[in-house]
Amino acid sequence: NGIDFHPSQQVMCTASDDCKVIIWDFHEGIKLRMLDKHTKQVYGTTFLGQEMQYNVATCCFDRKTRVFDMRDKTVVALLQQHKDDVIGIDYSSSKGLIATGSDDGVIALWDTRTWKLQETLNTREDPGIVDNEVKRVAFSQCGNFLAAACSSGGVLVYNVGAGTSPIAHLTGH
Repeated sequence: NGIDFHPSQQVMCTASDDCKVIIWDFHEGIKLRMLDKHTKQVYGTTFLGQEMQYNVATCCFDRKTRVFDMRDKTVVALLQQHKDDVIGIDYSSSKGLIATGSDDGVIALWDTRTWKLQETLNTREDPGIVDNEVKRVAFSQCGNFLAAACSSGGVLVYNVGAGTSPIAHLTGH
């Protein structure tokens, strides 16, 4: 369901319907760690950059986002805001933010210094979109923009920290 490469180490992380997240040494093809603290399907994963090189965040159908320390497999933060399955996740190293997207139509932005909710963006407030679900989220490289791929077939683009209305609504899927 989800996959991410570590930005500076020779490892990758995979997330699956089996409720597990695996940290792999992809050159050797071996499992390094199994993160199994999830109670439902895991749909996304993202490493937290070089600044937090031992941390990986996961999003799950139990409506929670967990941040793990890969070294000892402990949950260092449990982020809860969504009212439905959390499916999309991304990290911006330049902003120090984790974005999570959910079937509840909400994007949550989390500050990785405090693990506190910084902002929410409700995609259902966009005119003409009532039952929208956020399926994927992605920060731009600079971290100034956040895109949300939605069940409506559209993509909403936000200017991070500059209001809760999208600056673009892309359609065509």
